Amino acid sequence: MARSEKETRLELIDPSIKRAGWEILYQKNMIERNKVCIETPVSGMPMSSANPQGNGYVDYVFFGDDGKPLALIEAKKSIVNEEQGRVQALLYADCLEKQYGVRPVVYYTNGYTIKIIDGRFPAREVYGFHKKNELEWLIQSRNNTLADRTVNSDICDRYYQLDAIGEVLKSFDNKHSRSLIVLATGTGKTRVSCAISDIFIRNNYTKRILFLADRKNLVKQAKEETFEKFMPSCPMSLIVDGQREGDDSLARIVFSTYQSMISIIRDLSTCPYGIGHFDLIIVDEAHRSLFNKYAEIFSYFDALMIGLTATPRSDIHKSTYKVFNLDKEMPNYEYDLVKGVKDGYLTYYRALDRTPNILKNGVTYSDLSEEEMEQYEELFTEDDGTVPEKIEGEKFYSVITNKDTIRKVLSALMDEGIKVNNGDTLGKTIIFARDHNHALLIQEEFRSMYPELCNPTGREGTDYCVVIDNQIKFNEVLQRNFKYNNDIRIVISVDMMDTGVDITDVVNLVFFKRILSKIKFWQMIGRGTRLCDNINAISPSDAYFQRETDDKTRQHYQNKQGFLIFDVCGAFSFFNINPDGNEDKSEGALSLTQRIFMQKVALYRVMQYFYANLNTEDKKIYEEIRAGLLNQIQNLNKNYIGVQRSIQYVEKYSDIAAWLKFNQANVAEIKRFIAPNIQGEIDIEELKAFDLLMYKFATFKFNKNSKFQNTAKQLYDIANYLLESKMQIDEVAKHKDTLVKVKSEEFINKSTVSEIDKIRLELRDLMRYIESSRFEPIISDFSDEIEDGGDAIEKPVDFSVSVDDFKTLSEKVLFLIKSNDNIKLVSQITKLEKPTEETILSFKKKVIELAKDTDDYNALFKEDKDLIVFVRKNCEFDVNAEKSFIDKLANQYSFNVSQIAYIKELILFISKNGYFNRHDLLRPELSFNSLFNSEEINNLIKSIEEVIS
Repeated sequence: MARSEKETRLELIDPSIKRAGWEILYQKNMIERNKVCIETPVSGMPMSSANPQGNGYVDYVFFGDDGKPLALIEAKKSIVNEEQGRVQALLYADCLEKQYGVRPVVYYTNGYTIKIIDGRFPAREVYGFHKKNELEWLIQSRNNTLADRTVNSDICDRYYQLDAIGEVLKSFDNKHSRSLIVLATGTGKTRVSCAISDIFIRNNYTKRILFLADRKNLVKQAKEETFEKFMPSCPMSLIVDGQREGDDSLARIVFSTYQSMISIIRDLSTCPYGIGHFDLIIVDEAHRSLFNKYAEIFSYFDALMIGLTATPRSDIHKSTYKVFNLDKEMPNYEYDLVKGVKDGYLTYYRALDRTPNILKNGVTYSDLSEEEMEQYEELFTEDDGTVPEKIEGEKFYSVITNKDTIRKVLSALMDEGIKVNNGDTLGKTIIFARDHNHALLIQEEFRSMYPELCNPTGREGTDYCVVIDNQIKFNEVLQRNFKYNNDIRIVISVDMMDTGVDITDVVNLVFFKRILSKIKFWQMIGRGTRLCDNINAISPSDAYFQRETDDKTRQHYQNKQGFLIFDVCGAFSFFNINPDGNEDKSEGALSLTQRIFMQKVALYRVMQYFYANLNTEDKKIYEEIRAGLLNQIQNLNKNYIGVQRSIQYVEKYSDIAAWLKFNQANVAEIKRFIAPNIQGEIDIEELKAFDLLMYKFATFKFNKNSKFQNTAKQLYDIANYLLESKMQIDEVAKHKDTLVKVKSEEFINKSTVSEIDKIRLELRDLMRYIESSRFEPIISDFSDEIEDGGDAIEKPVDFSVSVDDFKTLSEKVLFLIKSNDNIKLVSQITKLEKPTEETILSFKKKVIELAKDTDDYNALFKEDKDLIVFVRKNCEFDVNAEKSFIDKLANQYSFNVSQIAYIKELILFISKNGYFNRHDLLRPELSFNSLFNSEEINNLIKSIEEVIS
């Protein structure tokens, strides 16, 4: 929507200013404290024939309590790129700074995009305008530096933690506003973030910090077990499940789940925070899905950001690197699992392939016993009476759960799992289950197999084997018991214990579900990597876990040696074949209502393409679909952050003109900018799922999509189920003829869009009678076996310790010059010859190869002469070359014995320090007193400078 500059200001910019709590003074050329004034006059602009006096008028100026400007805005009309106003805005800032003695924060905008220059970090895009106190802080903090970089050794004292902190501080020094740290699980990500927060707050570098994690127990754990422990005097608060603990208006650090924070800020009309309320955000376990799902948080707050993740560098998605402005796809710092094991800070694993035969090969009817054939026929006979020859193993990962498979997996765990308490007890174990029903079935089978281990009283809900997931009330009680006590030995987890849970004595993991995400895969492995003392394990040695031996012999160890992974569903073989795992599908981020909206968009596009072939009724449906989509977009609440963030596209698709020539690019724009803002409707989920199915059926039918057959079968099965199982219900019986029609070939292949929509409206209420249990996995009980598949297939890991992993650059260079006799630069220096440019450049290239990056090199060797000094300081002069040099001087200048002794002392000084300057002669130890006259000392210095300059 094209707007003039005046319309842009009134309709886009002014509302955004008011949302930040400012009052606009609409009288031009007027100045008033604590107001945003318009058309404020300034002088000192560039003079021209059109403006001979150099006068100007600033679109908006934000004035503070003292009547001085805090900020200005240069506004352009909406169809102009906001960058066109940057230079003009900066010139206005120059004028105001000269007049008031303070440089205001600079905004320039076209109403849709707002850029800021705050005098601290480079120009960047912001969501809106800052509140008054936030602008005051932006100006005040310009002079704040990280002068005191001392790391509290009680928080962090390991070398890699200090290195990670140093890299983050260096990144902020270099005006990068975002940093990403990769630290393996168990190496102290939270402690590193706490130490950085301590430094930032101590230096007053940030005013308020927001710590985000995606689960309640993770934010509570970070606050209570780390931050409060090491920063007890710092005011903190916690926001979870809509509840606040502590006064977050006074807090310097606020801990919150992503879900809680987004619910607070989503509606701008009630949002208590300005965009600058937090000026540092710490993102726990930063990865792509978080930045997609909770994008509003990161776009709303104008803050520095530090991301923490345990995902290895090579497995981090490119889009995550883009979020942190890391073009080379390298984190600011990485310390991986293998290094942690080498250093003795973590333990490693052995993954055992224990995939049951049914999951590998499925079930073939002819191979079954007579009793199992009956079960097979009962479960899998088709509607036409056909018995399939085979059920593929893939089905048993998703829609079928086989009881004997569970029993065999539990037997393998109990037989082969690492034991503790001198072998009397199974070590703490986490089983990662597919879903809640799968978890309950595993628990049920365990109780049946091992009743003697079950707790007959179950105080506080504890038992030997328990389920922990979101459907278990008070699951935090079980988590706490599992962590701190020994009542619970096995936890069956569904998306609850796979990240962030710090339980050091876990020694067995069971991957009993398909894992397609590499991030999730590493998070789950991380549950076992922590060290643990005094568990009295009967276990293979650490050499076995670190691949130094294949000797599986178990013996008593006081401390944890490593942990076992029982790979039941082929996770390791999957990632061996698919190193990056499966991509997350963007549709997965959309709710059911939003997916219905997008399916309507897709159907509209197909109908527009085939418009000439539509009958009158279909054309009417076409118009209704468009009107409905327009209405949904036009009624979006503009107080919502997501809507405001996409306002340009909301306005575009609120106009019917955008729908008249509609192509795939339009669909893509709507999916990205509009669909995530469509709000859910209160309705029964099964009814909405039927709507989605019918819109898909219509779309796929008309564009001849390959997915049409699947949707047609789903629709056929629903109608068939209602006809066969629910005709006793009067409401279903009334629609018998329609249900029969849906099953007909005539309807499947020849129905029009209008006919399909009539069927949708007529039958949708009947979906209430389709039990959710019908869509749950089929429970079978075929005999299964687990063959010892040995170690799971994975890429080889190099556990040989390389000293270079731990050396500083200076140590590496020192080793290079001490261990290599063929370096020309070293030879020239030790022989007291002047280094040539060629040899300096050749050696410099070798050193840069040893450095982590150019910053690492430049930090040690700012100039080439620093490199020469380093070599000279760490090499001894060749004895014969030194004697020859002194003899030459003695013969050339007829130096006496005392003078020669002085020259030897001078060369010794050069050897120890690596350099020599004329002012060094003022040092007491180099005082030449009356040994040389002025001509002699000048000749000596000149000769020395010729070889060491």
